[in-house]
Amino acid sequence: MDQDTLKIMLKNYGLKLYNESDIIEYSSPVTCINQEGYIVRARLSNLKSGTSPRFFHPSNPFTLINIQNWCKLNGIPENIQVNFKQTYKNAIEPMIFICSIHGEFKKPLCDFKKYPTCYFCTNTANVVWEGNSIEIQRPDLIKYFKDKEDIKLYPMYSSKIVNLICDKCGTEKEIPVRQLTINGFSCDNCSDNISIPEKFARGILSQLQMEYMTQKTFNWSKNKRYDFYLNNQNIIIETHGLQHYEEIKRGKSLEKEQENDKLKYNLALENGIKKYIIVDCRYSNFEWLKEKFINSLNSYFDMSKIDWQDVYNYSMKNYMLEACKLYNDGFKLLDICKLLKISETSIRNYLKIGTNLKLCNYDSREIMHKVGKLKGIKVDQYDLDNNYIATYESMCEATRKINVSQSKISLCVYNKRKTAGGFKWKIHPLQNNLC
Repeated sequence: MDQDTLKIMLKNYGLKLYNESDIIEYSSPVTCINQEGYIVRARLSNLKSGTSPRFFHPSNPFTLINIQNWCKLNGIPENIQVNFKQTYKNAIEPMIFICSIHGEFKKPLCDFKKYPTCYFCTNTANVVWEGNSIEIQRPDLIKYFKDKEDIKLYPMYSSKIVNLICDKCGTEKEIPVRQLTINGFSCDNCSDNISIPEKFARGILSQLQMEYMTQKTFNWSKNKRYDFYLNNQNIIIETHGLQHYEEIKRGKSLEKEQENDKLKYNLALENGIKKYIIVDCRYSNFEWLKEKFINSLNSYFDMSKIDWQDVYNYSMKNYMLEACKLYNDGFKLLDICKLLKISETSIRNYLKIGTNLKLCNYDSREIMHKVGKLKGIKVDQYDLDNNYIATYESMCEATRKINVSQSKISLCVYNKRKTAGGFKWKIHPLQNNLC
């Protein structure tokens, strides 16, 4: 392949030559740089096989430069610098940083990315360092503080435990300030358990008027779930949190997580997925997510049309409250699932929580009786040409009379399977109207 072709291949992976005069060889490492200014030695052969560029890795001679660049991109004050007279080992080994106020300090990279200040600046009691207070840096979080004086007293990454209150249901909780600024607020009582990056993606895709499915599985995916699947474009979008890039104390190890990522990527491309887009969502603050989604999606969609204030508002949405509002407005359960693009099980859980909080009046047992889930769902049998054959009072009755698996009939009526026993099956129309 000629050099122009190889350069185009590099560009497809978001990279270009660091020195334009360098010669690219398919199986040999070459120094590259991405749009954010991160530098790496990479092989095209590895990139094509699904190996991601290792910007922060002992094998990359530019890792320390990349860490300093990360500080610049994330607005870390200039008084924090990387000590370049050291060898980077890994994300969990302490490395040396220099604070112009307090001198050298050591922190593992994984900790520094969460709390990018020196220990003295962060933990000095009642001192706001370089305007690093909640009031100045994260005004969107002010509404959660029970004592509004706390927003002026503590730095963004302080370990100080503060009292917070849910603005939706009034539930109180105590957590460190740094946990709030990194992960956002999640109410133990009324949270919808959908991450901010996922809501961020939903807001963008809704504005782009894209049809999409969430937590999508395929026949070939070996029970692996993909965050977003765009039906018409045949595109998968994955929103990768911190655990995909660094060791964290819970869940899989970084090695296992990245092995799983590579398996999902290879399965998708081997089975005809047109584009597989990974968005770096290791942090949940607005500016980080905005930049990463623009960088990742700009080649495929017109991101200039996005109203980012609307996306932010969307990301702050609580789907539990939305489900309760729709239910109170008279929407049926399955209609709420379709509108919010959330599973029936999740919607039922939201409505149960809402009922406990007196936000709606949902009686799951009564609803299940109405749709027949406790007394049997009436189903219609059709041949493969959609000609009506018979109606059965329940799936169980159909199974007894024609010896067809009840579970397969169930998959048919919920559009997860086309046929069962050589027939098509549908919920009886009058009963379907109750759903």
